[in-house]
Amino acid sequence: MPKDHIFLSDVHIQKIDEENHLSLISFLDSIKKTTHSLYILGDLFDFWYGYRSVVYYEYIPILNKFLELKNAGINLYFLEGNHEFRFDLFFGNVLKANVNPRYLNIDINNKKFFLAHGDSIDTIDLGHKVLNFFIKNPLVYMVVGLSHPGFWWKIAGIVSKFSRNRLDNGNQKLIEAYERFAEKKFSEGSDVIILGHSHDPKIQNKNINGREKVLVYLGDWLTERSYVKYDGTSFELCNFNKL
Repeated sequence: MPKDHIFLSDVHIQKIDEENHLSLISFLDSIKKTTHSLYILGDLFDFWYGYRSVVYYEYIPILNKFLELKNAGINLYFLEGNHEFRFDLFFGNVLKANVNPRYLNIDINNKKFFLAHGDSIDTIDLGHKVLNFFIKNPLVYMVVGLSHPGFWWKIAGIVSKFSRNRLDNGNQKLIEAYERFAEKKFSEGSDVIILGHSHDPKIQNKNINGREKVLVYLGDWLTERSYVKYDGTSFELCNFNKL
């Protein structure tokens, strides 16, 4: 029996004992035997800056769970969101997962998938683009890598609140930007586009030049516990309610 491909985003884990953290662990336990690949499309954490020998203790339960899934033979894919930087230093080097800072093109069951968190498509906030360009560059990586993680944890709390308020006030324009972007990617040959960041879950089936295309908005795990399951044939938008 074919195993599922699972897609989710926007968990925004902050604390070791918070509900969205614990519910994700419970969910991952429930899909361990039925999943081929797990794709996390950004903002798994409310803040992550990778260090070579340090991880935030608040995240230890979920990191242990990912290691368990990896050892069980599940393929793991991680994309960075706008709250995350340097996934490669743990998820790539230690967990040996597939890590992509911005997007992933992958073939699944003879369909061309384009996966992204979606913040780079966000045209409504020039300030965010400038900030992301500034933070995600080698010089800043070097400076942050030599500084104390606790300092950046405090800064992240302030930036996170600003980012969430901005998204709440401009979500419709973001969706419009996604639609324009999807049209372009479909014309370039993508069959399936899956995006996070909008916190607005839905699946749109489209027929473009006689070919079936699918546009997926993952919603979020933080408030909806939403995820998308692909069994090799069809997509299903689901919600996990077990803690």
